Amino acid sequence: LQKLLAKINIDQRYLTGDDVGFMITPRLNAASRMDDPMRAFELLATENEAQAGALAEHLSKINDERKVIMTGIMREVNKKFSARGGSVFGGENSDNLPEVIVIGSPSWRVGVLGLVAGKISDQYKKPVFVWGKDENDCIKGSCRSDGSVSVVELMTLTSESFLDFGGHELAGGFTVHNDKIHFLEEALSANFNKVKLSKSTSGAKIDYDIKSNLD
Repeated sequence: LQKLLAKINIDQRYLTGDDVGFMITPRLNAASRMDDPMRAFELLATENEAQAGALAEHLSKINDERKVIMTGIMREVNKKFSARGGSVFGGENSDNLPEVIVIGSPSWRVGVLGLVAGKISDQYKKPVFVWGKDENDCIKGSCRSDGSVSVVELMTLTSESFLDFGGHELAGGFTVHNDKIHFLEEALSANFNKVKLSKSTSGAKIDYDIKSNLD
């Protein structure tokens, strides 16, 4: 951690939550998104200063590469949405979009698609499934919910479209039959209302440990 903090110019005496959330964690997460999760483990486990320095350098480098890839994918996403009557970075018009958004490309890197799905879901306030192809030519992706539906329940009800899937209410991952990917949006949207969550069980719920007044 000392080597990683030095690499990103953070003084550990003044470490903040933002530093952890926006500077340290993305570099650790880059290992699984862009390389091998073991690189992050090795960084946190090593007692060798030279190895720690090299790993901190590597994780920072591939995190920068992730940002470049993300920018390219989001540019493509924006073009696809413009053709459908909306824009990720522009207006929030979702009138022309189905209940569940499915978007993807064989060229998109699977490891970053959860971030892409999250951005689109935040923009359009809909469940979003984003897919790409892995090194084995399998169609894989990530999904995010806006809180209106459990993506796991939605995938369970639409299980004939998937080879594999998992996750929790608000986020998941999936593998799709190659011949069913172009019908996935229609299939998921058709099942959306069957598993739509009521407001009381959706993102409106507030969790807290202690209820206290200001005093």
